[in-house]
Amino acid sequence: MKIMVVSSELVGDGTFERVAKKCGHSLESVSTGADALRISGKKQIDLILLDTSFPDMKGYALIAEIKKILPQSKIIVAAEPNFSELESADKDEKIDYYLIKPLDEIYLENIINHISNQIE
Repeated sequence: MKIMVVSSELVGDGTFERVAKKCGHSLESVSTGADALRISGKKQIDLILLDTSFPDMKGYALIAEIKKILPQSKIIVAAEPNFSELESADKDEKIDYYLIKPLDEIYLENIINHISNQIE
């Protein structure tokens, strides 16, 4: 399974990289919405973990654009405990899972394995 992480914060702490590698999946990491859209247009991405905001766009706007390019991709949003803005966007944007920061590695691993089993 091909995974993309869109967040300098999530990439920086190494949690997602450790879990993705432990689960045996390849990982692409970017830190801006523009980079995420560029990668989405060039590669097949099965799972996208993203933060709620970026220097160049808001998370919900990025989700909408990614879903136009990769409608089958699963989306996990890693948010601060108060993420009502994205909850309201969820109905239209098809967010598959919400995770609250800091990320719990065991829970994240279970979600990745679940999504991987659905795709295979």
